[in-house]
Amino acid sequence: KLKSRAQHLSYCLRLIKKRRELSCQKKSGSSWKTVSSSQYTTESRNYNSVYGLPAGSYRVVLKSTYQSGVIGAAYRQVAANSSYGTSKKKAKTISRKKYKKQTFLTTDSVKKEHWYKIKVSKKHTTYIDVTSLGSSGTIYCTVSGKARFKTKNIKNGTRYYLKAPKGTYYIRVKRYSKSTTGAYQVKYVK
Repeated sequence: KLKSRAQHLSYCLRLIKKRRELSCQKKSGSSWKTVSSSQYTTESRNYNSVYGLPAGSYRVVLKSTYQSGVIGAAYRQVAANSSYGTSKKKAKTISRKKYKKQTFLTTDSVKKEHWYKIKVSKKHTTYIDVTSLGSSGTIYCTVSGKARFKTKNIKNGTRYYLKAPKGTYYIRVKRYSKSTTGAYQVKYVK
């Protein structure tokens, strides 16, 4: 049960070489409603998934045609405490060697955008690192500024790592679709 809106739920399952389907559901009255896209794994490894969830009661659903294979499961709640801008003009500045972590909730609009700003001085060439932290679905990321960068779609656990010369850069992050939920990080590397 989550008490605060600004949290995300992370869970880890140890799976053994059989296909498993994972999803997250929210209690709505007397029934359960799926609030995430399904994720699949067949690998024998620890599998992490992160969901941005408003207050409410939730459960993690694991579907399989096999009755064995789950060794253990755990979850944790983490507050999403970094601020973000709601437009380019209101972009939140990220200082050198700092980062911002944020979460897209299952109830957020697909049109909702998170904006950040990084200023690179003439003495430094930096790297901007945008990483999906186990999100469900795809995060849409655009970096604009002096240098031109391609818009990138970032999926579960992947990153967008780019070299930025002197100038001011604006990073726009948004949900790709209604099924996108979970956490990401934007970092001014050096």
